[in-house]
Amino acid sequence: MTIREVVSIIYFFLPAGVANMTPVLLTKIFGDGPPVSVRRFGSHKTWRGLIGGVAAGVAFFAVQRAIDHLPFPLVVGALMSAGALLGDLLKSFFKRLRRVPPGETWFPFDQIDYIVGAIAMTLIVVPLTPSEIAIAFVSYFLLHLVVSATGWLLALKDRPF
Repeated sequence: MTIREVVSIIYFFLPAGVANMTPVLLTKIFGDGPPVSVRRFGSHKTWRGLIGGVAAGVAFFAVQRAIDHLPFPLVVGALMSAGALLGDLLKSFFKRLRRVPPGETWFPFDQIDYIVGAIAMTLIVVPLTPSEIAIAFVSYFLLHLVVSATGWLLALKDRPF
């Protein structure tokens, strides 16, 4: 796998990262929204974050495809973005089962939930090789650590990871 191929995989999955970051930004701008289910997912998972994250991811995907003149339909961006947030939602469900408080770090699951979900949903319509999946997984795990630490330094997050 070449550097170009690694960068291409990172670029392809950027909408998942945008979808994953959007709920945090929406909360900072608008405050808490109505929770999806406090009992099942905790108070931090809101309808505003879920819908806004998917919308932002799809919009980012559309801009990428327009710039690159690539033929991927928007359904790919929708599945990828929804997968990222559904992965986070599913992780939160298991976090509640394990009685981990909302906002408390659950390493490494907090760092991989979104990319696992994004990869799984993208695989419905885009065939990915095992090496592409591995590159996406490792790259986005590491990127999550960097972006989370940066968000913490900028006071957008309460914890660095």
